Amino acid sequence: MKSLLLLAAYILMPFFFIAGCAISFLCRYLYTMKQPKPRLVWGSTPLINYVYWSRAMKHAGFFSQTFTYDPYPKFIENEWDVILSKKYGNIPIFAKMILAFFEAMTRYDVFFLSFDGFFLGSTPYWWMEGIF
Repeated sequence: MKSLLLLAAYILMPFFFIAGCAISFLCRYLYTMKQPKPRLVWGSTPLINYVYWSRAMKHAGFFSQTFTYDPYPKFIENEWDVILSKKYGNIPIFAKMILAFFEAMTRYDVFFLSFDGFFLGSTPYWWMEGIF
């Protein structure tokens, strides 16, 4: 029974992604009609230079945030704007990554990423990230 549910989830997830991304595109379109400057996000790998770039873009008048996994131990946590584990609490990490992906799709216009992708980069749906 459990394996059937997992199989159904893996089969249906791309359809949920397409529906979620269509909604996020609509939200972004409606927002950009009112706001001339794009909204920027830096993440999801907690690189310290993202903090500095985000601050510089805020200073230039853009809406800019960092949205990352838990920062590395030597970094100060309050440097980042949104941290995945604090934002979504105690739900499973797989669900956190999917929720963060959809939230970012509705909230931001321009994504600055490292080579490992955004939140779907470590999930079986990594290939969908580039499409949306």
